Order: sequence, then C-alpha cells, then structure tokens
Amino acid sequence: CFNWSIGMNPLRKFSDLKIATRLIAGTAVILVLLIAVAGIAAFGLSGANSNFTEYRALARQTVASQAIGTEILRARTAAKDYILKGTDEARDAVISRADGATKEIEKALPLFSDSEDSHARIEAIADMMQEYRKDFATITGMHVERNELVAKLDEFGPQAENNLSAIM
Repeated sequence: CFNWSIGMNPLRKFSDLKIATRLIAGTAVILVLLIAVAGIAAFGLSGANSNFTEYRALARQTVASQAIGTEILRARTAAKDYILKGTDEARDAVISRADGATKEIEKALPLFSDSEDSHARIEAIADMMQEYRKDFATITGMHVERNELVAKLDEFGPQAENNLSAIM
C-alpha cells in the first residue's frame, strides 16, 4: 500500500503551485490532448481518403466493365437479328454496336492500368472484339453469296420443273 501522508501526493504538490502556473499547466495538458486528437483524426482521414480513392477506382472499373458487357450483348443481339432477318438495318446495327463496344473498351483501358492482369484482360477483350468484327464481315459476305445462290435457285427451279414436266 502506498502512503500518501509522507508528502508524495502529486495532487498536493499541484495544489501548492500558484494559480497562474496551474492554469498554464492545465491549458498545456488540454493543448497536448487536442494535438493528439487532431493527429489521430488526420491519420484516420488520410486512411479514409485512400480507401475512398480505391473505392472510386473500383467503381469506375465496374461501370466500365458493365458498359463494355452491355455493348457486346447488344452487338450479339443485333447479329442474331441479322442472321434471322438479313436486312441492311440489322447489319448496320451490329456494326454500330461493335463500334460502341470498341469505344467503351478504349475508354476503359486507362482505368485498368494499375493492374497488369486486368489490363491484359481488357486488351484481350479488344482483340476478341476485332475478331468478332472480322467474323461478322465474313458472315455478311456469306449472306450475300447465299442470297445470290437462292436467286439462282429461284430462277432455275421453275425451269427445271418445266423441263421435268415436259419429259413426263
């Protein structure tokens, strides 16, 4: 047990000081505490700022990824319509959507520059989109060729039928 009666009481020594000294000491303690609180707050805000910056980057990457996915899905849907209908409007829609996807990919590339893996994936998507466009151009050419062959069949079919009827 500690004996405070011997004169070792720190509060007693503090009460023996002059009032001005006690006010200065009390104010100094409060200032030290305020500085400590301000330092802790600044450290916390710095961490929050870095977390928010990271969150913002991830949010922008997510939005860019969704925009790319949406344009690719629209291009695929338009390609299906072209295959079913074969119209110039459907063909133009595929080309327009593919252009939109390519633009979204180009806008997204800088957003993924912090990660080599993600950047490589976006570049791979860009390469796949170019391949998709080339393949669609091939399909368009084949569709034109198909239409020409169907037109020939439409021309030769009735002639063959008439010749067969004449033989019978």
